[in-house]
Amino acid sequence: ADRIRTLPPWNDSGPWHYMNIADGDLLENYRSPPEGDILWAIANFRSRLEDTGLARERRGEALRFLVHFVVDLHQPLHVGRDTDRGGNTIEVFLDRKRITLHRFWDTEAIGADALPVERFLRNAMPTVRRLAAGHRSSPARQWAAESLALRDVVYAFDAETRQLDENYLEIAADVVQKRLIQAGIRLADELNSAFCPESASLSP
Repeated sequence: ADRIRTLPPWNDSGPWHYMNIADGDLLENYRSPPEGDILWAIANFRSRLEDTGLARERRGEALRFLVHFVVDLHQPLHVGRDTDRGGNTIEVFLDRKRITLHRFWDTEAIGADALPVERFLRNAMPTVRRLAAGHRSSPARQWAAESLALRDVVYAFDAETRQLDENYLEIAADVVQKRLIQAGIRLADELNSAFCPESASLSP
């Protein structure tokens, strides 16, 4: 979804990756714009995935989009400020490397400890079990509310140096791990509902 967003026929899909909420605005007052947003995209591709009348190729396409957008919505800056384009216009420093705040939360935060995938998964499993045990189905708007609630955490770096210190990195790593796990559990819910409606009430 990221690679094709500037290519026909998907060059209008950019707004589907995020939603803009100004500081102090209430999520309950938010309405999706005409061009669509991430809430619209999740509902749209979930509906297309459920449509057994669609060609297999189109349903496969819907599956790929749905996976991408469910994960995107759990990244806090995909529920961002229009004024800084979800952190894309804010530059910060990770050690001596200059990156955007959005890129840090998209990719760098998860790799800050440079753990092999297998070790990362082993470390994450206690949290996976705990969150899965308490899981209840919830709408995408709630996932957005959780991302919005993390805004103060995301912007809690020194505004003058813009250096992401060790404390910030530790907190970010914990947040990203939890959000990825929540995204996985909720994605399982979406897929259960789409492919196995009889199991939709079960925890993944």
